[in-house]
Amino acid sequence: MGIRTWIGFAIILVICAILVVADLTIYRPSRARLAEVTGELAVSETEHAYVAGHATDLARILDFLPEEPEDGSGGEQHFLSSISERLQSSGMTLTRVEPRKVVPYGSFTRRTFTLEVEGGFHDFANFLRYLETMPEIVTVNAFELHSAQVRRARDHSATLTVTVTGY
Repeated sequence: MGIRTWIGFAIILVICAILVVADLTIYRPSRARLAEVTGELAVSETEHAYVAGHATDLARILDFLPEEPEDGSGGEQHFLSSISERLQSSGMTLTRVEPRKVVPYGSFTRRTFTLEVEGGFHDFANFLRYLETMPEIVTVNAFELHSAQVRRARDHSATLTVTVTGY
């Protein structure tokens, strides 16, 4: 064999090596990614079909979720102002608010407060009922009721530790 034959054979080997390397580095990952995208598309189509079939049920669920505020502190301010207004309208007094901790909870935020409130026993019952009807998810973690004189109706004070989830 001549030198030209060996050079031609070497060029063919180099071209084959380039094609093998290109297939391993470029085309196979692209094919694998295409298979992943196809699988994601199938899942997305299934989710879309589920949402289309259950639109009214999902709309009802959305009614239970709290509305998102425009900024990070708007929900906290709205929550505390609505509590303060409610207490004032019922003749009770909010004597202290102590923020405890803020914890991310999925797409929401869970905030814990300690509230000190003064008022009558029945006012406290109405206030706790009011907390249940708020758009935020309010959990009363601790509740202490103190009375200066047991027989007097307006001399009660309470310490509430509440966790609010939703903004």
